[in-house]
Amino acid sequence: MGTMHRKDSQMAIDRQETTRPINAKRDQDGQQMVEFAFTFTIFVVLLLAVVGFSWVFFSQATLVHAAQQGTRHLLAHPLLPDDPTTFDTADEEATWVITTSAPLLDWHEMTINILPPPEERISGSYVAVEIYYDVPLPTIEIPVGFTDDVITVLRPLRLHAMSKRSLN
Repeated sequence: MGTMHRKDSQMAIDRQETTRPINAKRDQDGQQMVEFAFTFTIFVVLLLAVVGFSWVFFSQATLVHAAQQGTRHLLAHPLLPDDPTTFDTADEEATWVITTSAPLLDWHEMTINILPPPEERISGSYVAVEIYYDVPLPTIEIPVGFTDDVITVLRPLRLHAMSKRSLN
């Protein structure tokens, strides 16, 4: 009977050893899931940051190009529009050239300044196009404790581009 008891206890030990790797495997799967969640979250945040910064740089390059196109147009037509049937002034036509040079940007968010006024444009002076653009970025607000105060982490960004050339 003593040998029988040892045999039963040996079987019980064998059963425990076979169940441990299964539990360890389950624990390891849970750990992998948590690690994946952290890694994936960081990856998505970095990816969104790259996309956001790319959009800002693209917007700035587009604004510079649009300002240069407006200035070039005003050099060719400083006082009268090229198409007088569509536009009343050279500045209206230059504004149209500027907004069509930036097709992916919302022109409602642009502030366009053309200097000097047409009556002051003489040979030897300059013509300048200045554009301000508010880049629509997502606003991130973090609440502060139990108060109504919030910390704004990301605000809309205001870009500026200017092109200035001499009238010859």
